[in-house]
Amino acid sequence: MKNYVIILLGSILFACSIVQFAQTNRTVKSQNEDFEIFWQKFSKAVINKQKDKVISLTHFPFYSDYGYLDKQRFSKNFDWLFDEDMIKGIKNSKIDQLVSIGENESVELNRLNTEDANKILKFLKLSLGRSIYYFKYHWVEETTDQYLELWNNLIFIQFEDTFKLVSDQDPWKLQG
Repeated sequence: MKNYVIILLGSILFACSIVQFAQTNRTVKSQNEDFEIFWQKFSKAVINKQKDKVISLTHFPFYSDYGYLDKQRFSKNFDWLFDEDMIKGIKNSKIDQLVSIGENESVELNRLNTEDANKILKFLKLSLGRSIYYFKYHWVEETTDQYLELWNNLIFIQFEDTFKLVSDQDPWKLQG
């Protein structure tokens, strides 16, 4: 009788773990699909320089090198935030891929793991458990006497029913 109880409990635990894995996998897939929809809207708005649309897809206050920006300051700095380099990177990006654009250029767009995401959420004083994606456009400028590595970053966080742009900082800089 003991053996049947142990087998039954083992079977129940195994079934629960399969259900949990399937739910987690479905949640991540759903979040990825939600981000893909958001990214299509966001990238189209940036490429077409639709400032009002980008503002509607941004969470305020927006965290920047210059501190927190409200809508007015964000709007005033729009062309600086989304310069030709940033637009070039956005045009060439693909979700969950590192893409080489040229000899010294690359772009990546990825989902952060939960541990790193929660560190950023704590830093920004947002509730934990949200998905975060980061965009990074990286390039190198070389002259005869200098070698400069440069990059543009964007961070997107999941809110109730959509993602929002929240920062142009390096994600690891925001981990407190």
